Amino acid sequence: DNINKILVPFTSSLNSTSKKVVQLKEQTIVWKPSDYALGEPEAKYALALNAADVSAIATKQDTGWRIHVTTKVKIRYPERSRVTLIHKPELQIEEGLFWILQEAGWLHSYVAYWESTITYDNKQ
Repeated sequence: DNINKILVPFTSSLNSTSKKVVQLKEQTIVWKPSDYALGEPEAKYALALNAADVSAIATKQDTGWRIHVTTKVKIRYPERSRVTLIHKPELQIEEGLFWILQEAGWLHSYVAYWESTITYDNKQ
């Protein structure tokens, strides 16, 4: 849903442009703490992608647009961050434990990229 909040307005704007290539500048998505709870529809995205930078390039095709979407996530554990996965019974994870391993050199930070291509028909 959070990614759609960025992509839906972008794809809708393509109907009113005469350009052949349109770029969506990088925008950051951050999920709210309640999205982390197991069973929430956004939980798997929040856990995997929070925070994420999304960008896109749309290229005009004969019948619509070909849109290349890139999601970039910096994987690094914060020193203090508690995530509640279940409220009853309460199950929380303190990510600071992973930060200690990161600082000790057992875990390493990195940047992950997810890329996908979608098509968008102007008649939608």
